Amino acid sequence: MKPRPLQLPPLHIQAQTTGTLAGMGLSEELLAEAVRFAYLERERCSGNDVNAAGGNAAWGKPLRFLRDKLLQEGWHRGGQPDLESVISPDRSFRICSAAGNWATGDINAMPATAGLKGRLTLDAICDNGQMTLDLVGGSGRSVPQMQTRFLLHYLDEANEHIRPELSVPTHMTIAPNAKKGRIDEFKHRLILKPIEFETETEIEDQHEEEFSDDLDISIPRRASSE
Repeated sequence: MKPRPLQLPPLHIQAQTTGTLAGMGLSEELLAEAVRFAYLERERCSGNDVNAAGGNAAWGKPLRFLRDKLLQEGWHRGGQPDLESVISPDRSFRICSAAGNWATGDINAMPATAGLKGRLTLDAICDNGQMTLDLVGGSGRSVPQMQTRFLLHYLDEANEHIRPELSVPTHMTIAPNAKKGRIDEFKHRLILKPIEFETETEIEDQHEEEFSDDLDISIPRRASSE
């Protein structure tokens, strides 16, 4: 069965995305190249690679590509003890990478991360100023320090394309007594055009791992004022 033709976002959304990215010192072509590079590296993995090699390639290689291109233009590398990322020259925002679910790149659906995220991601969402986290004996945090955007990407093998977007996480669900959870709400979504990509090999679908999280709490969604 032939794959369905790539469905492009409406023209006005494409224009908005292009303009916003330009203002951030980015381009859709650069982000698409970063995602394609990552999945080509993923395809090179085999059953003899270590566990999660494919998932870690899909997670980490977009950042490797962006760092290679952007650090020479004044961007910065973000990493331990913080989230792995690439940081804008003025340090006003950073870009992280994550595999998303089927709704990634679909303007009519709300995506979620495919893999579980931990404490550092939760802190980043709080720093985005989209929710307040109240802990016993502590104070809530709601003042943004550095906006965090996620370069989400989903490999649609049936239709032979990757759907990417660059979006701001605003909510994370952590089950009671769990240490990790999924980001399941985003705003300011920049929907990128699907990237044609034909898979050639089958590897075990292992999602990226992240620093452990010792915070066991569930985070309620804050009502949006928008």
